[in-house]
Amino acid sequence: IRYAITRMTAQIERDTLAQRVLAQQRMLLKELATARIMQFDLLPRPERLSQRFSDLALDVEAAFEPSSGIGGDLWGCMDCGDGRVAFYNFDFAGHGIGAALNVFRLHALIADHWDPQQEPADFLADLGAALPALLGRGQYATMFFGIVDTIQGELNWAAAGAPAPILVQDGRAEFLDSRGVPLGLTKSPSYAGHRRAFPAGASLFLYSDVFTDSATADGEAFGEAGLLRLVEGQLAEGGAITVRCLLDQFYRHVPPPLPDDLTAVRISRVLR
Repeated sequence: IRYAITRMTAQIERDTLAQRVLAQQRMLLKELATARIMQFDLLPRPERLSQRFSDLALDVEAAFEPSSGIGGDLWGCMDCGDGRVAFYNFDFAGHGIGAALNVFRLHALIADHWDPQQEPADFLADLGAALPALLGRGQYATMFFGIVDTIQGELNWAAAGAPAPILVQDGRAEFLDSRGVPLGLTKSPSYAGHRRAFPAGASLFLYSDVFTDSATADGEAFGEAGLLRLVEGQLAEGGAITVRCLLDQFYRHVPPPLPDDLTAVRISRVLR
């Protein structure tokens, strides 16, 4: 009888513990779903931007997909006035909950420090000086920040170790300089500013490093060379690039699920 009572008591305790674990799992999943919605809410809203982009003859197409529900990537844009729009994308080391929390931190810093008259290099330096106090040891972010000037026909940018953006112009594709110290590694960073012509018909492709770091079905890194081949292939076929077609081609070489968060943004100046 004592043995039976002991077994029954142990079974009840196990069932109670299992119910508590299940309840915690449900709560965690609910919180992750809420965090995912909040992160997607940080992305630019097409309905708010479509008229401004139309006025400036800009066409913007983007894809964003965290690898684990929430992640460490984000892209955004801000109206600078006078025919200028700023675009950025950043990527925190790692993915998941920790990286997503850092996304919210950096997004808040961008809003706090944003000055439409400031040079991209100076803006990145301000972010880089403020971010280390908010991050844990070993945490950092790569970032690209550029301003498209539709009046001057120019792209003005600075970068903090981000994947090299691809500039498409006159049927040719080339990587832009994106070297720079990642944000969060030093309290006094400095960055180089760059300028290139960005006339009507030109496109800029921003992306996260999952494109270049992922392995193909053969186990080889897809790399910058693989991405450039995709872009050049699209240009040869249709004379332009789209995020949708690039992703379709990319997934043929690198089958999902992907090992990291994915961000892809294509900014084009439309010919009128």
